[in-house]
Amino acid sequence: MHKTLFLFLTSFFLFPTWAAGGTGTLVVETDVAGAVVYVDNKKMGNTPFRAVLDEGRHSLRVSAQNFDPWVSRIRIEEGKTNTQKVELFEGGGTVEFVVDPANAEVFIDGQAAGTAPIRLTDLPLGTHRYVISAPLH
Repeated sequence: MHKTLFLFLTSFFLFPTWAAGGTGTLVVETDVAGAVVYVDNKKMGNTPFRAVLDEGRHSLRVSAQNFDPWVSRIRIEEGKTNTQKVELFEGGGTVEFVVDPANAEVFIDGQAAGTAPIRLTDLPLGTHRYVISAPLH
C-alpha cells in the first residue's frame, strides 16, 4: 500500500498537467494590424496573435481605436488550433459593458440603457456617466 501511495504522489507532483486538463491554441488574425486581443476580459496582446489556452469556453474581444469592437464566445479544444479571422468595422461612440453578475442594469447619464452584457453603438461623443446596478451589489 505504501508503494502505491508513493507512486501516486510522485506522479501527481511530477506530472501536474494530468490534473490541470488540456490546452489548445488560439490564433487571431485581423484586417487591422495591432488590434488588441482580450481573452476572458484580460488583455493578452496584439494581432497577429497566437497563444496557448486552457481547453473550454472563453470570451474573446478584439478592439482597435476608431473601430467597433468584435466580441464572441469561443471554444478551445485540447490539442487543436482555433483560428479566428476578425473583420473590424470603422465606428465611434461605442461602449461595451460585460460584468459579473450578468443581467446587471446599465444606466448612462441617468437613463436606463439595458442589461449587461450590452454594447451601445450610438453614444454622442463627449463625457458620459455610467452606473451599473445589480441586486445585493
